[in-house]
Amino acid sequence: MLERFEVPGLPGIRVDAGVVSGDRVSTNYDPMLAKVIAHGATRAEAIARLVRALRRARIDGITTNRSLLVGILEHEDFAAGRIDTHFLDRVEPRDLIEVEGAGVESAALLAATLADQADSRSRAKVLPHVSSGYRSARSKLHTRGYRHGDREVTVGYVLGRGSRFEVDGVAVETVVHSCNPDEVDLVVEGVRRRFRVVRSGDARYVSWADGTIALQVVPRFPETGDHLEAGSLVAPMPGTVVRVNVEAGDRVTAGQTVIVLEAMKMEHAITATVDAVVASVPAAAGTSVDTGTVLIVLTEDEEEVGDE
Repeated sequence: MLERFEVPGLPGIRVDAGVVSGDRVSTNYDPMLAKVIAHGATRAEAIARLVRALRRARIDGITTNRSLLVGILEHEDFAAGRIDTHFLDRVEPRDLIEVEGAGVESAALLAATLADQADSRSRAKVLPHVSSGYRSARSKLHTRGYRHGDREVTVGYVLGRGSRFEVDGVAVETVVHSCNPDEVDLVVEGVRRRFRVVRSGDARYVSWADGTIALQVVPRFPETGDHLEAGSLVAPMPGTVVRVNVEAGDRVTAGQTVIVLEAMKMEHAITATVDAVVASVPAAAGTSVDTGTVLIVLTEDEEEVGDE
């Protein structure tokens, strides 16, 4: 059932939403979960209101095209009404997306770290009066690790008098104005931002006025052994396998498309990362898969090839 509501504090903005808390969103339907509608006395006013609403929106836990939408709205052709279905053929989508610099990434990582230590401290049962991050020997920093995309980052910190902060071993000039498990207000390299931190298991969603990044906590004491078989290629997103181009025993070359996945009405090629032999193909055409599902396993040794 469609739910329609006005947004407090944002005049001229209405949201039509088709999901509520507890709903399960399948990959079999249109990926649009909600629609933001803006109106104004002029086209320019409506665009400005819509850009403001999208920039202020907090959307955690899912991948969205919000940055691309903002880029389209702010493009001079859209503002002038020179828009048609071939717009993204003429304008490269990556040129429309505002890329955040390393400064805001470092600030977001520090915000996640400070929020996590505040959360740990709030649940401490021993010496709760001792300030978070206390050490008798201050030469060594506390550290927490996060994964951002395919990169692991270590954040170091010492709080209190003589506080210090590092991101991947590089000192970062930081002033902490306030910090609790859900919100962090800090100045990093001269820029002040307020961050909101949402936790879901080991996932951290850090949002600020102009964006959001998703982080994964790196365990301090990781389990021994790998969770995935060596050579596994996994689904980068939920979707449906539409084509399997190889079978066990086939030789493939780096860059060769081995499986095609359909997601969000687009086909995504899964390619071999190296020259190898197909060891097994757990995925089958027509099946739905979640993010991280093993689609195919490659090996360098033909003797390890087996039927699946």
